[in-house]
Amino acid sequence: MLRRESPLLAVILGLVLFGSRIEAAPPGSGRIAFISDRGGKHRIYSMNADGSNINVLIDPPGNLGHSERFTFSRDGRKIAFVSHTSGECCQIYVANIDGSNLTRVTNVPGEYSGPAMSPDGRRIAFTTNRGLYYQQIFVVNLDGWSLDRLTNLRGDSSYPAFSPDGRKIAFVSGPAPAISRPKGSASWGIYSMNADGSNITRLTNTPEANYLAFSPPVFSPDGRTIVFVFGRQTIYMMNADGSNVTPLNPSPMVINTGASFGPDGRMIAFSCGESVCVMNADGSNIIVLTDGWSPAFIP
Repeated sequence: MLRRESPLLAVILGLVLFGSRIEAAPPGSGRIAFISDRGGKHRIYSMNADGSNINVLIDPPGNLGHSERFTFSRDGRKIAFVSHTSGECCQIYVANIDGSNLTRVTNVPGEYSGPAMSPDGRRIAFTTNRGLYYQQIFVVNLDGWSLDRLTNLRGDSSYPAFSPDGRKIAFVSGPAPAISRPKGSASWGIYSMNADGSNITRLTNTPEANYLAFSPPVFSPDGRTIVFVFGRQTIYMMNADGSNVTPLNPSPMVINTGASFGPDGRMIAFSCGESVCVMNADGSNIIVLTDGWSPAFIP
């Protein structure tokens, strides 16, 4: 029987076989939050960027989804996440970074996912299909008031991500009839829009893609580039306008969830199998840190 450590060992062996380099993380790279089921419950943990000093960051009121996403305010003082409580699925909560002042943001029954906090820490964008045929993106104040719908597309829209200046939101969407969506958008892809939902623009061109192909897009700290995972095998970087799409990891590998830039933009954290990995922003020096998934650098 395989031991619990086997996902981490499998990733290490896979990286070695594919020729990727495994080195030590540079000092001063900040801390990384991630989800793990160690201890028998899904919790959000934090650790140094070299994998040391692992601590529980958030012990949610219910259970976290296996590939669920959480988000931080730009000052790193608050965190928003989705938790499944007994008899009720997928509600959004916000708390201080130390776990105090836990507040439920969504108070209407429904399934909510993919929260993204605005850079000023005042609003949260998220995905829901409550009362709708398709999943759409909404934005709400942290206190749960002033709910606004941002997308109204005949197709699912999900995984919103704010640009660092808060003026743009990147997201994943598709498919839907061409009559109801921007030209050339018959398949799943990454889009951008203004923070008020206007000026929807398709950024990627992958006609064969389905909804499983894309991870949440993430802006670099300077807002000039976006990283995303395609096909659960390759991390790509592109300019914020969709140009210059470039693969980062040298060989295909199992990447279950999205990527996250470090605060200075020099490192990227991502899920490799059921482990947390980091690499330089140019794709070099892939490092396996620990078992877990959905990593995100803490601002």
